[in-house]
Amino acid sequence: MDHLEDFIEKSDSKYNYCLFIAPSIHKRAAKTFFQANKNGFGSDKKLGIIPLNHDQFCRILKTQSGLIKINKKILSSRMLKFYEDVHLITNSLNNYTDWFKKIDSSLNSLISEY
Repeated sequence: MDHLEDFIEKSDSKYNYCLFIAPSIHKRAAKTFFQANKNGFGSDKKLGIIPLNHDQFCRILKTQSGLIKINKKILSSRMLKFYEDVHLITNSLNNYTDWFKKIDSSLNSLISEY
């Protein structure tokens, strides 16, 4: 999280996200990332940390791979919308378990567009 905060301070962009990929997301990490997105973590900045497990990330890669074969791709603007949705939805949720369900449904929505 410190790395993301440092990056945000140096960046001119308002769109700064950290994609966290792991074989599975530990419950404690999930709670921490939820709080970092919703309230910030040790600072006044809400941090855009997007946690994906290995299977979720592979679904994005497989979709992109299939699209490349037909000279298409997932648009960067669509990926940005996915990241924003995952980050901002925390404002309307009270717990990380609901957030993880929303991440999965947002990912399903992204994939279904292609």
